[in-house]
Amino acid sequence: MKRLKYILCIIFILTFKLFAAEGAGTKSMEFLNIPVGARPVGMGESYTAVSDDIFGILWNPAGLFNLESEEISFTYNQYIEDIHQGYIAFASPQYQYGGFASSLLYLKTSGIEEYDKYDNRHGTFATYSMAYILSYIKKLDNLGIGVNVKLLEEKLYKKKYTGEALDLGAKYILNDYLSFGAAILNISQGVKYHTKREDLPLIKKIGTSFNYNTTTLALDYIQDEYKSQIAIGAEYHFMNTLYLRCGYKTSEDLAEGIRLGFGLNIKNAQFDYALTRYENFGWMNQFSLTFKIGRLRNRQKGPNLKFSDSQRDFLNNLTILNKKISKQHKKKVSYRKNMDYIMMNINEKERLYNHQSALEKMNKALDKLAKENTMLIKNMEDYENQRGYSKNEEKE
Repeated sequence: MKRLKYILCIIFILTFKLFAAEGAGTKSMEFLNIPVGARPVGMGESYTAVSDDIFGILWNPAGLFNLESEEISFTYNQYIEDIHQGYIAFASPQYQYGGFASSLLYLKTSGIEEYDKYDNRHGTFATYSMAYILSYIKKLDNLGIGVNVKLLEEKLYKKKYTGEALDLGAKYILNDYLSFGAAILNISQGVKYHTKREDLPLIKKIGTSFNYNTTTLALDYIQDEYKSQIAIGAEYHFMNTLYLRCGYKTSEDLAEGIRLGFGLNIKNAQFDYALTRYENFGWMNQFSLTFKIGRLRNRQKGPNLKFSDSQRDFLNNLTILNKKISKQHKKKVSYRKNMDYIMMNINEKERLYNHQSALEKMNKALDKLAKENTMLIKNMEDYENQRGYSKNEEKE
């Protein structure tokens, strides 16, 4: 546990030191600044500590350690003018050596008019920017560490340019209510354009989230090379089916404004929509569709247990007996709460648990419980017989 605390402190210290660094100059691959994912955007882009699904790849890769099954997601963003953005990703939950994810992010701009040096028009052309991302996530108790490796490609007019970048993220779950996150995105030596090398937009952020029942609140502090931003957001869900989201992001550019969104979860599919307000450009729409395609993994909290039919019948009969005893001999009941708890959770344990050693322990526990209840059952039968004998005497 001490080692986890040291790791967490080091990560946050490095983050704050990077926050204090100043940068200047022209930036390349600016498409990396555009927010992606209808759920994060709908929450005002305050997602550093919330990150708990496949969208975390681009916001804080460490959050992927919360995944419970394999996920695949598609996102489309109708951006400004004729700019279109898309995103496809696949992520897996934790295995023995960690979790993995891969994704593709692209942005395409079409309809750009071409002119020669004499101002004669020669039709139109299109440009695109693309990022191939490979992610690795490791869980250390309540701390998650995530790394992204990005391969970047950009086509400007008739020339292509390439580059590489690295993302680092950390997320710490303090308890059932409070989480903290930090991320540094687009760490790189820059991209070389002709004879000049230009930096990538370095983004540093820290955040916290508070979750209570059906409501999640989030707050992020974000800093890039030019400005500082604050993002706040909220999410409310109804029976894990309908999600309502809103948020606000402060900024010194067109990105400042309100964000709205909603989500609809049906079985293993979830649809998310976000609406963003940009000054002078109106509202922008973003759509995401996510599928859970694997069996649950991280939800398992212990070894698997299976019960035979005879064991299930024994537990059922024992619970019924305890209920009868509790009505007539409340002081003699010592197992009622334990039995009610077992019966309430037996179906869930059957679905999640499948481990032979735990089954043997459960068998021993059941045998012990049966022996301890034998005397109680016998006393109950004697009591019933005695009461029946007394009634017969009264009749006579």
